[in-house]
Amino acid sequence: MSLVKKFNNKYLIKIGIKLCQLVPRKMGLAIIEPFTSVIVSMKNTDLIKAVRSNQKVISGDESLTASELDLRTKAVLRHALTCYYDFFRNINNPEKMSALFPTADELNREFEQATKTEGAMVITPHLSNFNLLFQVITEKGFRAKVLTLSNLYSGYSVINKIRSQVGAEIVPVDEGSYFSETVEYLKSGGMAVTSVDRPVPTRKHKHQINFFGKPSALPVGYISLALAAGVPIIIVTTFMKADGLYEFNFSEKIYLKEYQNKLDDMLLNGEMILKKIEELIKQAPDQWLMYYPVWPDQLNQEL
Repeated sequence: MSLVKKFNNKYLIKIGIKLCQLVPRKMGLAIIEPFTSVIVSMKNTDLIKAVRSNQKVISGDESLTASELDLRTKAVLRHALTCYYDFFRNINNPEKMSALFPTADELNREFEQATKTEGAMVITPHLSNFNLLFQVITEKGFRAKVLTLSNLYSGYSVINKIRSQVGAEIVPVDEGSYFSETVEYLKSGGMAVTSVDRPVPTRKHKHQINFFGKPSALPVGYISLALAAGVPIIIVTTFMKADGLYEFNFSEKIYLKEYQNKLDDMLLNGEMILKKIEELIKQAPDQWLMYYPVWPDQLNQEL
């Protein structure tokens, strides 16, 4: 059964938005707990297999037992549902959404300072509630091209529509001449935003890139864009704190190196960036919301 496909259905997401807006937060969080237990019990689904596999790999030396992995997987799903609830419930209430991310103005100032003299490629792992973070800063004036896939499940179109309504420019990376247009935009001082930890199923083995010490099918297109435009990379993440509010992490500018061939440009620079993302994920592994198997060859191992 494909839970990933079912949960990314546009009609289900629209229903979820309506329900979240009707249910007060205390009640919403109470409902999330048993719902999480039901989902985690579906161990033969693609969603649970992927989360368990991903969490087992990133646990590294922790050597999680099966029961500990169950608890970690449940924590990931609980956090994911909480993030969706906070985002969906407050879509039409910018003030309440801003209250959940009180340092949004500070983040926008970081962006302004970093791009005073040049553009930047902004990359984001799927940590915590980036949808909420992005919505709040865009409401407050942040502008960038958002690079995304157009041919994923129908639910993605709902999220992208929400983003575009507050001023985001959605750019499908699998359509048209996005690359050349994005490079020119970056050269002119603009910013482009994309995620970097969703695997590419068609990635050839020789093009796989090490992540947490194992070859992974992660994308490297952002490396090509940054090198072609001559701009640095900035890593931006969000985390939920113990009080239920969200904070951000903003990296220094990361300038890429040029090697003797394009494959080294992609893989060596990509591994350097992913090493930094590894450290961020390790800070809150149960807030890494990746529902696709990043290491497919690990998927069918004993979990």
